Amino acid sequence: MPVPPCPDGSAPTVYYSEPAQNAVCDDCTCSYTGAVCTVPKMQCYWSNTNCGGNADYATNPDDTTCDPNLPAAAGASSHCVIVGQSNATGKGTCTASSGAVKNPPFAQEIHLCPAQSVAECATGGQCVAQVEGDYASTICIHRANVEACPPGFEVEKQVFESGSDGRSCTDCQCDPNTVTCTGGGHDVFDLESCGGMKKFVTADLGCTGVGAYLDSGTGSIKGVRGTPVPGVCLQGQPSGWVEGVGARKLCCRTPG
Repeated sequence: MPVPPCPDGSAPTVYYSEPAQNAVCDDCTCSYTGAVCTVPKMQCYWSNTNCGGNADYATNPDDTTCDPNLPAAAGASSHCVIVGQSNATGKGTCTASSGAVKNPPFAQEIHLCPAQSVAECATGGQCVAQVEGDYASTICIHRANVEACPPGFEVEKQVFESGSDGRSCTDCQCDPNTVTCTGGGHDVFDLESCGGMKKFVTADLGCTGVGAYLDSGTGSIKGVRGTPVPGVCLQGQPSGWVEGVGARKLCCRTPG
């Protein structure tokens, strides 16, 4: 937002107050791409409804091709269970946003315009013209930082002409080695070409009945890879503070 000019058309004098004592860092964002997850291993039991003992069938590791050659023993009592998890074999790459300081160097910016003296006051000092608009609310004088404010100027505020900003944030960080995988499983189809109706067997389902898809002497199985889960996104760490430069004291009062 543009700073309004003073009543005489000049630019206001700018002071700053309350220098930041710390840095607040922007939230980091990390982008992970290219990770590849395996297919979790599945075992099937053609006549065992609790998926115990020796399995009659086990999927090949990380196989996403259709297996149409299920044995004739596969039938109405068949059950399958996921016995492994999907793992990230290709970690891919990642990029992290740069850490940046987001809080302003000063909490407040104060704009002052020159007062127009119209006459000497009977009690001493100067009377100034009342102004309207953006700069009508307060009359201030500024002094060296160690000087006391005169009577009647009840509001004191330390201000600075500028500041030395020593704040920083470390860069955000990501790590492809922290990528994990979730989900994945196997589709069990009722046709030999991995078509028709299917049942998706996942680890969450436990021992799953698939006999309805294998009860006609046909059926096939196809693995489905897990989904990559992005790895860590480490936030930038703040340090430093703002040192005010050119300290002054403002002594202010309400006109009247």
